[in-house]
Amino acid sequence: LRSTIAFIGISGVRDGGFYIEREYEREIKLAAMTAADQVAIVATHDKMERSALSHLVQFPKVDYVITDAEPSASLAREFALAGTQLIVASR
Repeated sequence: LRSTIAFIGISGVRDGGFYIEREYEREIKLAAMTAADQVAIVATHDKMERSALSHLVQFPKVDYVITDAEPSASLAREFALAGTQLIVASR
């Protein structure tokens, strides 16, 4: 299995990391991320500054965060420091 980019859905973004609700998803998502040249996290604005049950990865492991609204200035700064590009989708 190989891909140019893996789009990964998550449940929370907090404390420099991405979180998911179900531990059993972790192995599959990590395998998809490993098999991809680039990784994009897809998260609606309500996932920002929120945690969930299982930690997936820290910010530097992700190339892009795609969301529907600007996150807080501090979270945007954390993405930038980690080298993770923020993309805010518009209608």
